[in-house]
Amino acid sequence: MPRSKVLTSFAEAVADIPDGSVIGFGGFAVVGMPINLYEALAKQGAKGLTCVSNGTRGGSTMPSDAPTMEWLISNDQVKKVICSFTAPTRASQKLVFSEYYEKGLIEADLVPQGTLAERMRAAGAGIPAFYTPAAVGTELAEGRACSTAANTCSKRRYRSITPSSAPIRPMRSAISASAARSAISTP
Repeated sequence: MPRSKVLTSFAEAVADIPDGSVIGFGGFAVVGMPINLYEALAKQGAKGLTCVSNGTRGGSTMPSDAPTMEWLISNDQVKKVICSFTAPTRASQKLVFSEYYEKGLIEADLVPQGTLAERMRAAGAGIPAFYTPAAVGTELAEGRACSTAANTCSKRRYRSITPSSAPIRPMRSAISASAARSAISTP
């Protein structure tokens, strides 16, 4: 008989998540944030997690003591964050993520929001890779090969990619523009 997918607690739902897991978190700002999942994972204690989410905090309206990804970061459970937003929504707001990133205690991939959504959709559909023209035609792409679907590079006066040239590498960090430029210029 198959095991039921209905569980009695959040703790039971996360009990078998091993160290090194990649976990996707839903929600946009405060709306739909899985606070029960954050709290259960913080209590469960899995380490070396890669957290994929729209952002690391949930907006300035989230109570400061509410369970967020910051709980996992503060517990040293997160090794990497893949998200669309890393900056606070208010100048006075301090993020745990920023502190850990600046000290080199956590890795970060800043990904455009639409690209992040497509990565998650593609992964769920079993699609191993896709192309998106993010950064094409911007300062970040200067001097790099580019490609878009249906030869639109030539229409936009961009150089088309050839099989022997390297594609634009995804941005590994966006804490500063100089960090972003160095991230894509690294071979």
